[in-house]
Amino acid sequence: MSLKDQLHAIWVCLEVPYAGGRLLETGTEQFFALKREGKLGNIPVVIVFTKYDVLVEQVDYYMGPSLSGLSEDDIEERIKKGTETKLREICTGPLEKFAQLDIPHVAVSAKESHEETLARLIQITERHVYEHVATMHR
Repeated sequence: MSLKDQLHAIWVCLEVPYAGGRLLETGTEQFFALKREGKLGNIPVVIVFTKYDVLVEQVDYYMGPSLSGLSEDDIEERIKKGTETKLREICTGPLEKFAQLDIPHVAVSAKESHEETLARLIQITERHVYEHVATMHR
């Protein structure tokens, strides 16, 4: 089969959970079990955590009182670090524990203020597809 007709990568899109919601649904858990067992082949998988902007807003809201009196740069840096910590706590940590695989992941938002997240998704996907194609043609 021609390379152009083959599956190049799989994006597994997971909404960042809020208010104690579940990260993984049953079908997603089954998908990761198949991947872990090697039944899906070597096609690159990238986890895409959606609605990153909502998580940033939540962190900003909860940190609000502790941010008063800080410069804009300090506020931005603290919110960024707080969001990374929260993402690790509710998304990447549980995912790594369940999947038991080293799967690349990225948190994204379609909001204009988070355009860099989409660029990062493209870069990560491109890198893993390139590596996959290179190993196929050895």
